[in-house]
Amino acid sequence: MTAGRLPLWRLIGGLAVLGTLAALLILASLVYLDDYRLNRYMRSLAEQPGLSDAALSESILARAKQLGLNVHPYDIEVTRTAKKPRIRIAKFTVQTRLVRLDLRLPAADSQ
Repeated sequence: MTAGRLPLWRLIGGLAVLGTLAALLILASLVYLDDYRLNRYMRSLAEQPGLSDAALSESILARAKQLGLNVHPYDIEVTRTAKKPRIRIAKFTVQTRLVRLDLRLPAADSQ
């Protein structure tokens, strides 16, 4: 073997590892982008006056379903402080063929 020349099997192995990492990065970024969209939606709902806790929960569940996120009714917690809603979603899991992601959203407060 000559110096400076990479064996073919190492090149193929390295490209396979890099390809797998790139696929996982793309998959995770898509899920976290949907997570971010749901968080923005929760914050916009928290700022709307007059919505009941049930209406908030139903709206969040519908949006999560639209985004393809696995959120259940028991994951959503709505509390009120001085008539302002605080929405919190407990950890939820997104399972794909390649990876399982456990996501936690920060609580959405009305400002």
